[in-house]
Amino acid sequence: MKGEKNNLLAFFYRQAALALSLPYLLIVYLRNFLYRHHYFRQEKVTVPVISVGNLSLGGTGKTPCIEMIARYFRQQDKIVTILSRGYGSKKGYNDEAMVLEWNLPDVPHLQGKNRAELAKIAIEELESELILLDDGFQHQALYRDLDIVLIDAMESKSLRRIFPRGSLREPYSSLRRANIVIFTRYPLPETGAYHELSLWENQLQKRFPHLLILQSRHDPVQLLNAREETTNLEILKNRPIVLVSGIGNPEGFKQTIEQLGGKIVTEYIYADHYNYSRGDIEFLENEANRWPENTLLVTTQKDLVKIQLSELGKIPIWALCIELVLLGKNEEWYSRLDQVITTR
Repeated sequence: MKGEKNNLLAFFYRQAALALSLPYLLIVYLRNFLYRHHYFRQEKVTVPVISVGNLSLGGTGKTPCIEMIARYFRQQDKIVTILSRGYGSKKGYNDEAMVLEWNLPDVPHLQGKNRAELAKIAIEELESELILLDDGFQHQALYRDLDIVLIDAMESKSLRRIFPRGSLREPYSSLRRANIVIFTRYPLPETGAYHELSLWENQLQKRFPHLLILQSRHDPVQLLNAREETTNLEILKNRPIVLVSGIGNPEGFKQTIEQLGGKIVTEYIYADHYNYSRGDIEFLENEANRWPENTLLVTTQKDLVKIQLSELGKIPIWALCIELVLLGKNEEWYSRLDQVITTR
């Protein structure tokens, strides 16, 4: 789908996926039409709701964004509750919820299909004053006061197509429903990707003048292990690193470790929201016998909450902690957040 293979079979798969994307797109348009013209009911609760979502499948950095917003309102002593669908969880919390619970112990997190009902529970039983809707852009059954959409700035251009031909759940025309767009993983100014992205950003601004368009990056801040011990990023420099991840964007994770000076020996990539079994851990333990001395196993927080080990044999396991950092327009960003409370 990325266009990296140009043989006849790859061409066939792309054409087949393109054909399948047409009925999918019709269903998306029909669903949006029914919500826009109130044939489908949208429930409005008694407290403000902020949604953080995206147009595409896979990871764009929603969890760090949710965490940043929750921290901001908790500093104002607002009672915040996070609602999510709970993708990737067979029972109990999924990995994203466990990370948020770890990082935000004073912010409850409710999971379930009916988020309108969850919002009522949060208001009535938890006395919530603000609801944060995680991965909520497509969940139109619950009215939101602010719709934030994240776009991965470094995603392949050939994936900017409707699923299954590309990674888009909805076309870019759906941004008319959004209030704020945040480009994540924004490239450095001296790169060619920066110039190309700036042109695309300008096109979106002309097409949707109501949008506040922001740029951001995911800054690594520290390493964390299962014992909740932390260490600085310097230990990665020139060390042999083994990567283990089950996330939506493993390539971005790999690039970050390389930028921090880690020498990647090998990587084990699992499906997004992967639930590690005892067999998976035993396999990695056997693999560790082949790794160089002084190796570190580096994973993500989403994976660490499920692996729940600090060592693999004699190999230390560290998770990279990421923080979303806005690149300018901070006053406009916080003004929009404040308006959610004051307007209600």
